[in-house]
Amino acid sequence: TANHPDYLLNTTIPPYHNQPDSTFGLRFTNLSYQSKPVNVYLISNGERKETEGLVYKGITGYKKYVALDKTGTYTFEFRDQETQQILAVYTLEGAAKATENLWRYRNFTLALIGIPDTADPEQKQKTFMINNY
Repeated sequence: TANHPDYLLNTTIPPYHNQPDSTFGLRFTNLSYQSKPVNVYLISNGERKETEGLVYKGITGYKKYVALDKTGTYTFEFRDQETQQILAVYTLEGAAKATENLWRYRNFTLALIGIPDTADPEQKQKTFMINNY
């Protein structure tokens, strides 16, 4: 809030992506004030847990994802660790574009923001993509 500002400073250097690899880096952070620990799942061709027990202000390392012509979309779900309730969803599109691919060879942070269980639609939990390039 304006009366009680909070911050997170992270000085991790993003990884380099070789051009022949056609990859990008993505890490996850929980910036949802007063939230319980969350799990992040990749929902594409099945379900895969990307991280578990991500606490408030927790941040993962970068994971590499492919950005080839046949990649398709990536859908990530932030879920409450205890109840598995879906808190927010992010669909990453455009990773398969052959030209003008804004994902390939770059790094990003996908953040869960907002306040849990709030009645204010402006403050509800949602995702926010941060460019790290």
